[in-house]
Amino acid sequence: MDAYTHSYIRLVRGARRFRRLPWALAWRIGAYRGRQGSFLLHHQERITDTLQQCLGLGSTAAGEQFRLLCESSGVAVQMAWRLAHTPCGWFQRHVRVEQPELLARIGQTGAVFLSHHSYHHNLLISFCKTTGLASFPVGNPPTAFSADDYLYHFTLQLNEATATNLNGGAWLFNNQGRTFLQGIRQALASRQLLLVFCDFNEPKQANQVYPFLGRQLQIPGGVIRLVEKEDAPVYFAGFHLEPSSGNYSLHLEPLQGGSAPTAGTPPLGQRYLAALERHIRRHPAAWQNWEIF
Repeated sequence: MDAYTHSYIRLVRGARRFRRLPWALAWRIGAYRGRQGSFLLHHQERITDTLQQCLGLGSTAAGEQFRLLCESSGVAVQMAWRLAHTPCGWFQRHVRVEQPELLARIGQTGAVFLSHHSYHHNLLISFCKTTGLASFPVGNPPTAFSADDYLYHFTLQLNEATATNLNGGAWLFNNQGRTFLQGIRQALASRQLLLVFCDFNEPKQANQVYPFLGRQLQIPGGVIRLVEKEDAPVYFAGFHLEPSSGNYSLHLEPLQGGSAPTAGTPPLGQRYLAALERHIRRHPAAWQNWEIF
């Protein structure tokens, strides 16, 4: 086992000890443990270099954002152990919605959320039950680990905990073939919530290459192209931890109205990445993917 994986497992296992503490204390413990022992510390030079190159930050500012990333990873594993059946009241106390009027509208119309990996995306999925809608998150099966790995079983546990908050919805894993496509169509047709996290590079001939943070990103386009043909409202959903309070913020930005886009409108994937870039520039530590970008 390499040092990175060992640190990841140690952070996850250690967090389990604090799962019954009040959140006001648990998030502070998580932030401290993230600063001291996050797996990200093994990639510190690479991540801070990328922050400087992509955001134009100086070394001090990049170091501060790296610290916030480490804290975020520590807080996230604290939350992972208490996510199952988290009551709506907890979300109402600890998640600030920047545009509450949009969230109220979504509860009436259903929507597609195009979001991003943040270490807290399972919490965002779970928060969506406060709309009263069923949630259908699109995800990858935990194939990054072998079936006998601790992190494989932890990922399964986290997915199962998240599933308790889906309000009658279900995970849509992209290895499910026809069932996967049927689930997407069901979520769209029934005006529920479809959540898509497509902020990673997938080099395939069918995927469009877009400019992103001064570089390029070839995002998975299959689900986005399907959504773009429908009349469902589509929003960018930016989610981040507020480091000074242990609370969270949700930023919603309309990307597509209740009708198919007109000729000349930029592709939905391009509009999504533009919104994501604006969000990341405001909150660099909100993005999980710096170590692989």
